[in-house]
Amino acid sequence: PWIGYGEALHRVREFGCAPKVFDLIDENKLVMTQATEFIHFLIGEAVADFPDPQLDPEGYLSSLKKVLLETRPIFDASQKKIVPWIDVRIFAKRVLKLGGSCITS
Repeated sequence: PWIGYGEALHRVREFGCAPKVFDLIDENKLVMTQATEFIHFLIGEAVADFPDPQLDPEGYLSSLKKVLLETRPIFDASQKKIVPWIDVRIFAKRVLKLGGSCITS
């Protein structure tokens, strides 16, 4: 999965106060618009300055990486380890459809 499932995310979903896209994360593969909406809610207003992922996926990914470097990692109980909120390698491949070995985290 490209989403780190931390306790805060679990609590928001558990209390039912999250946007609909939060319910979709374990039901279906999110399409790009849903994934970027999810990231916007997760990370906040910093995403507003990101390039459009459909027009500039590399720029979007680069902006996401910068924000994640400033974001505290979380403990993902399903993986039993500390992870970033977003695994950029998997996100790049599965959502942005970027491939190859040039993707670095």
